[in-house]
Amino acid sequence: GFGVIAMIVAVERGWIARDDAIEHLSRITLFLEKVRRYHGMFPHFTDGRTGETIRFARNDDGGDCVETALLFQGLFCARQYFSRKSVAEVRLREQIGRLWRAIEWKWYCRDEEMLYWHWSPGCGWAMNCPVSGWNEGLLPYVLAAGSDTHPIRASAYHRGFARDGQMCNGKSFYGTTLPLGPDYGGPLFLAQYSFCGLDPRRLRDRYAHYWQQNVAHTRINYAHCARNPHGHSGYGPDCWGLTSGHGPYGYVAHAPDNDRGVITPSAALSSLPYAPVESMRALRC
Repeated sequence: GFGVIAMIVAVERGWIARDDAIEHLSRITLFLEKVRRYHGMFPHFTDGRTGETIRFARNDDGGDCVETALLFQGLFCARQYFSRKSVAEVRLREQIGRLWRAIEWKWYCRDEEMLYWHWSPGCGWAMNCPVSGWNEGLLPYVLAAGSDTHPIRASAYHRGFARDGQMCNGKSFYGTTLPLGPDYGGPLFLAQYSFCGLDPRRLRDRYAHYWQQNVAHTRINYAHCARNPHGHSGYGPDCWGLTSGHGPYGYVAHAPDNDRGVITPSAALSSLPYAPVESMRALRC
């Protein structure tokens, strides 16, 4: 999904030809139509040669509704952007539409008021992982609510994701009030992944205004790195950004309350909409 969005940006900026992007995206969607799916959901990993599922974890070898949502975030952007009446662009939009309509969002609720992350034919619901917030699970709930074939009810979002308001925070960290999520905000990707396609400037509900949420999260993360309370080497106003990524201790959800001394450059660079001055300072460092 992120790669699809990158291609749209490349076309818009003149880095690649529009026809080349459409050809590449058409190959992607043709392949996706042949990939093994699970009630319409795609797995976390797929073999690019065979279309078969690659096991991600012990009980995770089937559908993944969050990864599927991230994929369709990109595909929907492509469907909107490539809107001309040429045969190739019409066909691309139709392919994306077929893939979209096949996703059985409601089935992934297990007759409950929440989405579940994983299901597979062999392991069933063994992962038993509800998609509850605050996290990147916002995106599948928005997409599932908007499905024209298998929609979920609004109550699934409020009870399953928002947990009837329990995802709210409201406390102040480094002088900034955080509307949602864990103390100090968690890894910065929470302010980024769902919002490659969703515009937080126009997104609000009874729990938060999501632009304000993402700005607050970013400011707290920046302030922690700039103040560097643990004395880590290299931290400062031009070297900041804690998010999930690989480091000396393996893959870790780096955050102010889980600070292992690892700066992930994408955290600051992807925060450009929320902290433009600080992000550019990190870019030029």
